[in-house]
Amino acid sequence: MFCFYHLDVVRHINKKGVFTTKYFAHDKVRIEPEDIVLELGAARGITTQIAADQAKKVLAFEPDPRIFPCLERNIRSDNVDLYQYAVWNESTEIDFHVEENVGNSSLIDSADRKQESTYTVRADTIENFVE
Repeated sequence: MFCFYHLDVVRHINKKGVFTTKYFAHDKVRIEPEDIVLELGAARGITTQIAADQAKKVLAFEPDPRIFPCLERNIRSDNVDLYQYAVWNESTEIDFHVEENVGNSSLIDSADRKQESTYTVRADTIENFVE
């Protein structure tokens, strides 16, 4: 069972607790046992866990402080490193704009969004993590 911030996400999962191909086409993604996967915006960790079951290593990034505890709770693999960071073009702190619908939260500020608040999150480059 996966931890969800908003319960409406559960409707996207079939009765066996697996994302249906309508929402996640994992059968179209080839992950080999020697692969290292970078997941940017890991959210609740569903695709993270699927990748972990197939890959040598997964580096999963999720900047949203509301979702990150769910991600930590959901991941059950020793080959996953979780980072509460945004991936950006420099090492810095950056504003993360939060909306009620967590799927719409973003690093990008937009007048079209109905944001609830803004968090300052750590950000770094992929290169720094890979090193």
